[in-house]
Amino acid sequence: MNYLGAIGDHLADCGLTDVWIESGVFNECTAEKMMKGKSWNRAVRGHKLMYEALQRLLLEKFSVWQEECEESTYDKITADARQVAKAFEQGKESAYINDAFNQLMKQMGNFTVEFERFVQSHSDNSTFMFWKQYIDLVETLLLFIRAEREGIWELHLAAFQKMLPLMVLYDHVNYTRWGTVYLIDMMQLEETSPEVYHEFQAGNFVVKETEGRFNQVSTDMALEHINRMCKSAGGLVGITQTKTALDRWMLTCCDRAQLVEDACELVNYTSLGKSQTQKEMSDSRMSRDEADVCKIMDKLRDFNPFGRDRDDLICISTNDVLPSDAAAELLSANQRGSQLLTQFVEKRLGENASMSLHD
Repeated sequence: MNYLGAIGDHLADCGLTDVWIESGVFNECTAEKMMKGKSWNRAVRGHKLMYEALQRLLLEKFSVWQEECEESTYDKITADARQVAKAFEQGKESAYINDAFNQLMKQMGNFTVEFERFVQSHSDNSTFMFWKQYIDLVETLLLFIRAEREGIWELHLAAFQKMLPLMVLYDHVNYTRWGTVYLIDMMQLEETSPEVYHEFQAGNFVVKETEGRFNQVSTDMALEHINRMCKSAGGLVGITQTKTALDRWMLTCCDRAQLVEDACELVNYTSLGKSQTQKEMSDSRMSRDEADVCKIMDKLRDFNPFGRDRDDLICISTNDVLPSDAAAELLSANQRGSQLLTQFVEKRLGENASMSLHD
């Protein structure tokens, strides 16, 4: 949530909330909460929808750019991808499928190079680069979520390391202070605690309750399930001022959770009746997401974040122009955050530290 809040701080007054609201995907109250890092599920979904819509528009722009440059990488990738899909549908031999897939991967390598050229050709367009920067921020968020869900330790550390500069820049003090300590400790884990390191490498830094894929969560989130099961009707309401009642409620919470778990197992009521199917994979959810992406794309075409002729950084919904010095600060946010993070580590955690971690 802190990283979502940092993204919200960075994207404040740029027109993002206006796109969500005017497209009809989210209402004003929800959009404001999402920008503050609240309503985790809605915020992640909102950024994913915006990410998908922007990526599609960017690919459209890239395709036009390639035609102007008389390049055809995008068309070749499309043709090769269709060839691979057709091979699977027709049940071709594995050797044929491997050849088709290898050809597709070769074209993807060319695509990456050409896409970087395309982005660099717009490096003077501040609005273009700002929204490309937003795509990169959301991509970091999605990588972190993937690392948690699949239990990929190296990806978890890499994604968290990419998150830290933005949280440092926007004064998320606790993550600035303890996030750096956590990252340094975990990077030294192979030497300081090899057994724990190998367990984490095997994916045992996250847990899951049911079988399936892409459904693991960190241990602190998993504990919320225990907290939910041990709650009585009304919870702590009415007993917080009575010490004996509060002690009794707290001391018996684990026993109540165990009783609930035993009762569920007795009647074969696993996972409190929850389906093992991911919500995002249901037909209704995918149809809804696709419809919402199309709505956002329609609104973005009106606002045109990647097609501005001016080099200034412009709010896409109001056409207000940001002063050049403020625009430069936003576009260099990652570099400035990295510099602040380096200074923090050197002054408080380095060999020649001159300040306390809490200063």
